[in-house]
Amino acid sequence: LRTAVVRQFASSSFRRGVRQSATRTALVIGNPSVGGFGSAFPRPKGEKRDDPPALVNAQTEAEAIAGTLNGLGYVVTPAIGDEERAIDVLAKLYRQPYRILHVSAHGVFAVRHRDGRLRSGVVLSDGVLITAAEVSAMESVPEIVFLNCCHLGTVDQPIGRGANKLAASVARELIDIGVGCVIVAGWAVDDARASIFGQTFYAELLL
Repeated sequence: LRTAVVRQFASSSFRRGVRQSATRTALVIGNPSVGGFGSAFPRPKGEKRDDPPALVNAQTEAEAIAGTLNGLGYVVTPAIGDEERAIDVLAKLYRQPYRILHVSAHGVFAVRHRDGRLRSGVVLSDGVLITAAEVSAMESVPEIVFLNCCHLGTVDQPIGRGANKLAASVARELIDIGVGCVIVAGWAVDDARASIFGQTFYAELLL
């Protein structure tokens, strides 16, 4: 009642006839490698940007979420830890259908790639991002996508004319491709509270 914690976004524009997994499967991504991000997304004047720091608490959160989902009868595929490079994470993303996709990682919104285009998504290694385009390319669209990543829920930041589609809000894009439930942060995420929220959400929803 005192703090604006929850913001609900509804859209009448979304894909019908979505193919989704009938099995209790989940992919949990946590603190993947982000090596090479700074080179792929330089600062405005062309200087190399530092790679984001490792998110130790996000890894702990992902491990806790994986344990919670296992306890609820889900077969969990983990992609957790900074040894998980982009090629490893994407291989797991496309390996099989998932009902749940949970991500605890760095997120960026409307950051300019060295090719000049604005990009938004979950940060992986080698300048690769997971965006709605990658989720759309999965064999089946997840029913639930939970993104504990800073700023991926931003929907009101202005985007310049001609900006690449990847610069659009990840949350809006996920809804458009048919994800039934999208939980995403529009502000910096406190890891400890995010972990408690995530575990409680799944326990209450899936019991």
